[in-house]
Amino acid sequence: MGDDEEDAALRDGVRKAGCTLPHQTSEQAHCWAVPPASNFDLRVGPDYRRNKQKRPSQPSICRVVAVDLFSCPRKLHHIAPDLHLDDTLFPPGSHLFIINCMLPNYSPSMWQTVWDGPGWSLVMYMIMSQETLQEVRVATSGHLGLLRRFMDAELSENPNAIYDRMKMIGKISNVEEVEFYSTEKSVVSKYNAKPVLTRPQHQIFHGENYTEVDVDVHTFSFIGRKGFHGFNGRLPTMVLDVAFVLEAETNEELPEVVLGCMRAFKVDLRKAVPWSECPLLSDPAIECAQDS
Repeated sequence: MGDDEEDAALRDGVRKAGCTLPHQTSEQAHCWAVPPASNFDLRVGPDYRRNKQKRPSQPSICRVVAVDLFSCPRKLHHIAPDLHLDDTLFPPGSHLFIINCMLPNYSPSMWQTVWDGPGWSLVMYMIMSQETLQEVRVATSGHLGLLRRFMDAELSENPNAIYDRMKMIGKISNVEEVEFYSTEKSVVSKYNAKPVLTRPQHQIFHGENYTEVDVDVHTFSFIGRKGFHGFNGRLPTMVLDVAFVLEAETNEELPEVVLGCMRAFKVDLRKAVPWSECPLLSDPAIECAQDS
């Protein structure tokens, strides 16, 4: 089967979003929750370039309402048209941000020439309320003005000038409980909670009432892919907080504020639901992790 045929086979209908990973209601493993945005220290002004000051973020701009974990034979780009989020989670007039982290499930190679293959998609669905959206639409400065430029980037001469400000923060909140080798401990100590720009390994898509950001870990550097490959087996013991932020560069754009954040609570990638088995919207009997 060629790539186009395989892609067509994967896009065989609209699926119900939020059906594969439950929201945390207790201390059970393999679920998601929403940590305080203040868990993440972000840039503040004035003159961040000189002062290098960071403080806990204000409340996040968007609210995570569902998370999915799919396994798939190849990367799932731009999945928003293939998913439906229930109206109770996606109220009329609000705006949906989808973060689709595409993760490889094969050994990294320094001489890698193929950048696709079996893996997972960890998908966050974040809602911007109608009230916040209205504020963004008229904002000319601050974090909301920065977000307006991101959402309207396709109208500018150089969309990448603002797209390339997207960054991701991963923070292992229970480092002391996770068993790391001595060499890994130094890496975790150095990079835990450190922001990483997602460029150029991302794609941004805009549609009616939604924005999707695809982060392609398949195309990260060899060191990045090797690190993920080494750590993914320990995810079932980790409490991993993940946030997405637009990088502020001037006083007028400061302070930075978390766009949205999610806690992956001891998530086991082996329990990912195959994309082909995720229930179609047309299925008369849909059982959804989000509804349970």
